[in-house]
Amino acid sequence: MRFREGKVRRQAGPALEAAGALETEDLHAPPFSAKASLLREQGQPAIALELGAETPTRELSVYVGGNETRRLLWQGPSEAAARLALGREQIGPGPAAIPIALQSDAQTRNYVLFVPTLARLGEAAPTAPCGCYRNRPLSDILAEISALTGIVVLAEEPLSQVLQGEIPSGPPQAALQHAAQKAGLEVEETEGVVFNLRHPR
Repeated sequence: MRFREGKVRRQAGPALEAAGALETEDLHAPPFSAKASLLREQGQPAIALELGAETPTRELSVYVGGNETRRLLWQGPSEAAARLALGREQIGPGPAAIPIALQSDAQTRNYVLFVPTLARLGEAAPTAPCGCYRNRPLSDILAEISALTGIVVLAEEPLSQVLQGEIPSGPPQAALQHAAQKAGLEVEETEGVVFNLRHPR
């Protein structure tokens, strides 16, 4: 099996930057962030967003979706934030690439949540399909890895880097790590099926 153009449902999000061009890293990044993990609600797997703040924030808003589909998921002081559950209502049947925005005052931190079909949430294929990608944005590669292997990826934007290379044979995390490394992102693994990608600062 080889990598191919997957049928991943994409909710409308912010426009991608020009291919290969990255915004200058914001040295004053918002003092809040999100991580994804798995949880079970009434015996069914769901995705949890865990919010963190380096300093207390009076009001933090969490939005899911983009443009016409954008809606408020949670709002309140950052120190009161609990684990926010994302189930079928927010994710849909999958696979999907869902914009997630954390916003406070004029500061915003944007992510994309890549999820497989909800039916296989919590499961992961033993190996990722080998293959290669040529001049494809990182967002497309992450969507394909998630859809084909069953892993969940929460990745901090921007994700418009255009990459080319080969997907190494091995487990899904090896394929993900390879793509993330080429894009200069840090990878944090949670429970073997959920991965958080962030830009180093």
